[in-house]
Order: sequence, then structure tokens, then C-alpha cells
Amino acid sequence: MSISIIVPCYNEEKTINQIISKLLKLEINKEIIVIDDCSSDDSLKKLEIFGNKIKILINKKNKGKGYCVRRGFKLAVNKIVVIQDGDLEYNPDDIVKLYNAMCNNNVKIVYGTRAHKKNKSTKGYLINKIANDFLSLLTSIFIKQKITDAHTCYKMFKTSLIKGIEFESNGFEICPELNIRLGLNHKILELPISYNPRKYEEGKKIKFSDGVIALKTMIIFRFFKKNSNKYDN
Repeated sequence: MSISIIVPCYNEEKTINQIISKLLKLEINKEIIVIDDCSSDDSLKKLEIFGNKIKILINKKNKGKGYCVRRGFKLAVNKIVVIQDGDLEYNPDDIVKLYNAMCNNNVKIVYGTRAHKKNKSTKGYLINKIANDFLSLLTSIFIKQKITDAHTCYKMFKTSLIKGIEFESNGFEICPELNIRLGLNHKILELPISYNPRKYEEGKKIKFSDGVIALKTMIIFRFFKKNSNKYDN
């Protein structure tokens, strides 16, 4: 099965070339869709060298990661879709692992989890880990299946699962929306992946306030927008 790789990009001039080069080398049938979120640096210029090897969408205004993901979902034409950040925290080789698992198992959703022993938490990211662990536990309770890393970037879906659904989130809260709306009705398979967190001075964008928004989003989609799941087949 072929795969569509959605790459939201906002001010990633230092890493976007490397990540796209890694994605192009993956030995799977793929299309790469980059959504530039009105970057103010040279991200777009860096992407010019790839020509027609990738598809590029440009937001006229900065809209957020969720908006970029939603645009990518609508454009994806292959049978599988996965999200890839524009930095180097995640290793694209793990996409092949997730892809093989989806092809060989009767599942429609595969997540790459960072919550395993080989991924040691680095000093300064303990609060992030505690927040993610808490939100993962709450997600598990809400969708009635165990999830160890609810806010991983590597979320892979059968494209047929997401087509026809009008997702709503524009920011990082796209993760809890996906978790709740899809996880309520479908099994999520998790596989361990590698993770190399970058520092805030290197461009890391997620903040404590995003965790608060994520919690609010989970509650809204679990208890107040339950009818929004009727199209999640």
C-alpha cells in the first residue's frame, strides 16, 4: 500500500532539508506533502531543491499545526497517511516500522510511542514527560484502551478512516481530537520509536499552555461533541 506523509512546517529552515531527504530515501511507495505555515524564515527557499519530488501547500497566514494537518489530510490520495514534523526529533526510518505493522495487522491506526525504556528523559523535559504521561492516562480512560503516548507526532491512519471527517483543531490540540474521535471506535496499535528531543532555543514550540488546551479539547470531544464521531467509520 502507498502512503501519504504530511509534513507541517513552520520556521524549520535548519532541519527541513534533512527531514525531507530522509523521507525521500524511505523504501516505500509514498507522496510527501509539505504544508508551510507562513514561515518567516527560509524554510520555503530550502524546499526549492526538491522540485516536483514533493508537494507544497502554503498558508497565507500562520494557522497552526492542526490546520496544516487538516489541509494535508484533504489532499492525501494514498491508502495510508502519517504525520511527520519538520524537525529531527523523530527518525523517519520508524515510519517504515509503523507502515509494515499496519500492512501486516488488521488495524486502521498505528502510533509510534516514545514511552519505553530506551528513550531516557533528558533533564529539563521532566515536566513535559509528566504532562504527556498524565494526558495519555486520561486518554486511555476516555477511549477505554491503553495508550502510552497520546501526543506522539507519529500517528498513522488508513486514509479511508479520516476522509469525510471535518476535524476542527488548528493547533497542537489536533492530537487529542484525533485520539478521542478515532480512538473511541477503533483499536490503536502502538510500537516503540526513537526520539531525540530538541531544546526550546533550537526551535521546540510546544508549551505548558498547550497541555491545558489539550486537556480541554479531550473533555470537549469526549463529552460535549460525541455526535461528531458518527462519521468515523
